[in-house]
Amino acid sequence: MRNIAIIVSILFALFTSCTEENIKYYSINGSGVASGDTLYLYGLDRRYEFMDTIIANNEGSFRYEIYADTIFPLSLIMPTGEALVLYAEPYLEATIFPDSTQQAHTDSIQPTPMDSVHHSLADSVQKVITDSVQQEASDSIQQNISAETQQKKWLISGGKLQQEYDSMAARMEGLSPEQRYEEIDSFVRRNPMSEANIMLLRRYIVEAPSPSNRYIREILNNLGGKLNDNDYIKEVRKLLEDKRSASTIIYSSMPSFNYKSIDDSTKILNSRYKNKFLVINFWASWDTLSCKHVKEMGSLIDKHRKDTLMMLNISLDHDTAQWRKKVLSDTILGDNVCDLKMWDNNLVKRYGVSNLPYSILVNPKSLNISFNTTPEKLNASLDSIIDVYKKEKKKEEKEKRERERKKRRKNKK
Repeated sequence: MRNIAIIVSILFALFTSCTEENIKYYSINGSGVASGDTLYLYGLDRRYEFMDTIIANNEGSFRYEIYADTIFPLSLIMPTGEALVLYAEPYLEATIFPDSTQQAHTDSIQPTPMDSVHHSLADSVQKVITDSVQQEASDSIQQNISAETQQKKWLISGGKLQQEYDSMAARMEGLSPEQRYEEIDSFVRRNPMSEANIMLLRRYIVEAPSPSNRYIREILNNLGGKLNDNDYIKEVRKLLEDKRSASTIIYSSMPSFNYKSIDDSTKILNSRYKNKFLVINFWASWDTLSCKHVKEMGSLIDKHRKDTLMMLNISLDHDTAQWRKKVLSDTILGDNVCDLKMWDNNLVKRYGVSNLPYSILVNPKSLNISFNTTPEKLNASLDSIIDVYKKEKKKEEKEKRERERKKRRKNKK
C-alpha cells in the first residue's frame, strides 16, 4: 500500500506539473485590421528565434498563442509595415487595438527598441506562407490596403514590462539623439535590472542613424546583473572592444558580401561597386511600403548619374518565385538579390536593420555615409554629395602628386 501511495503521489505531481506547463502561454488578441490581413510575428531573443504569420478573420480580429516559460521579446509587423514590440510573459494576455487619438507609442513604420529582428531566424522559421493560395492572398492584400488602415496607429495593453517600455517609447518621440540618450541613461540608472533597458539601448542608441560609441559604453556600464549575460549585450560589448578607433559609427565600412544575380547567372560582389556610390535597399515583396520605396529609389538611377550611382536591392523574401514576380512586374531597377535568409541575412545583421524599408548610402570608398535614408532625401542631396566627394578626391589626388614631387626632389638631392 505504501508503494502504491508513493506511485500515486508521483503521478499526481507529474500530472500537476504538465498541467501547469500547458497553461504557460502568452496570448495576443488584436482588432482593427482588415479581413484577411497578414501579420508577421518574429522572436527577438536567441532563445526564441522563429517567424510565424497571423491571418485576420472576417471581422478584422486576430488571436495568437505562444508557449512562454519566461519573459522574451517579440516583434509584430502590422499590415501597414509598422512594427510593434511585445513582451511575451507566461499566463499573460495582451490586447492590440487602434489608438483613437492617433498617438501610438511607436515610430511610424519603424519598430520600437527591441524590434531589431536581425538575429538568426531562418533556421527556425515556422509556418511560413508557401502555398499558392496564400501567396495570391498576400499579393492581393498588399495592393488593397485601405487608406484608413494605412493611417492607423496601435496601442498595446499588456503586463507591467509592456507598460514600462511603452511609456519610455512615447517619451522618445520628437527628441534629438542627445535628449534620447539622456532619457534612457536616466531610466537605466533608476532601473538597472529592467529588461526594457536592452530594447531602449538597441533601438534608440545602437541602431540610431549615427550611433555614438560613448553613449553605448556609458549605458552598458550601468546595466545590472543578469542583463549583462544577454547575448545581444555581449555582442555589442565585443563590437566595441574590437573597434580600434573611437569613431561614432560602429560599422564605418560596408561589410563584404557575395550574392547571386536574380537569374543566377553572375555573382554580385563588393568589387562590382568599386569607385561608385551605392544605395543598399532592404525590402520585401510582402511589404507594401518597402515595394513602393525600392521602386522610387531605383528611379533615381535615371535622374542622376548612371556612371556614378548603383543600387543593390536585398530582399527579405522567403519565396523566390514571389520575389522574382514582384521585381519583374514592378520593374525594380538595380541589382536584385535574395538569399532566402530573411532577417538572418548577413548584411541585415551587420547593419542592424530592424524595419522595412531601410536604405543606406555608401560612398566610393565603401564608407557608409547615410543611414535609413529616403528617396526624397536622397534625391535632394545626392548631386551635392557626389560633387563634394569629387572635389575632395581631386584635392587628395593633388596632395598625393605634391607629396610624390617632394619625394622625388628629396631623392635627387
